Amino acid sequence: MKTRRTPVVVLWLSVILALGGALGGMTWAQGASVDPQSLIGEWPGEWTRAAGKQHPVRGPYSLTILRVQGDRVHGQVELPGANRPKTSEFKFEGQVTGNTLSFERKGQRTELTIEGNRMRGSWETEGRHRKVSVTKK
Repeated sequence: MKTRRTPVVVLWLSVILALGGALGGMTWAQGASVDPQSLIGEWPGEWTRAAGKQHPVRGPYSLTILRVQGDRVHGQVELPGANRPKTSEFKFEGQVTGNTLSFERKGQRTELTIEGNRMRGSWETEGRHRKVSVTKK
C-alpha cells in the first residue's frame, strides 16, 4: 500500500518557508528602528533649495539633540546667517518613529530619515521646500 506523502511534505515546506520569510521581514523592520538616545549630540550640515533656473540656494544647518525622553526628542536648530546678518535659532520638541525624526515649529515642518550617523530629509516653511543633510560629529 502506497501513501501520498509528497503533497503533505511540500505543503509543510511551503509553510515553513513562508513563516521564515515573514519572521525575517519582521527582524528587518525592527532593525530599521533607531534608539533615540543615539541621536544626542551635534549634527552639522546644510540645507539646499532649488532657485528656478539659477544655481540652488544653500546654507549651513546645525541640529543639536539636547535630550531624549522615550521617543520624544528635545533639540535646537541654528541657521547661521539664514537671510539675516545674524544667526537664527530655535528650540524644538520632536518625535522619533522608526528611523524618522520629525518636528514642527511655527509653521515649519522638518522630517529627517536617520541613516546611522547621517540624517537627510526636508524642511518646509511658508510653501518653500528645502532639503536638509546633516552628519553627527
